[in-house]
Amino acid sequence: MLTIKYEIKSIHEKLDIIIQRDEENTLTKTKESQLLYDTCFIDDKLPIKSQENLQELENELSIDKNYRHQLVKRLSSVGGKSIKIMVKRIMTLMFTPELLCK
Repeated sequence: MLTIKYEIKSIHEKLDIIIQRDEENTLTKTKESQLLYDTCFIDDKLPIKSQENLQELENELSIDKNYRHQLVKRLSSVGGKSIKIMVKRIMTLMFTPELLCK
């Protein structure tokens, strides 16, 4: 009888852990989907094609902290095997070659 109580208690504790992990995973997935939505909004404005677009972006970044936070998240998601490759990818994402040549 004591063994059965111990087994039930052990199963209950494991079930609590599983439920907690499931809730954490659900929260993480919700945040990831929010990030995807937000970065899609950011990607609509990129790459910057003109000086005017650059000025608009700078103004929006200085005014809207949430927009700045989302842009930082988006740029942070860009990866690369080296810093050089990562910077090149960020520059390609942010600016058109024509703007950079001016």
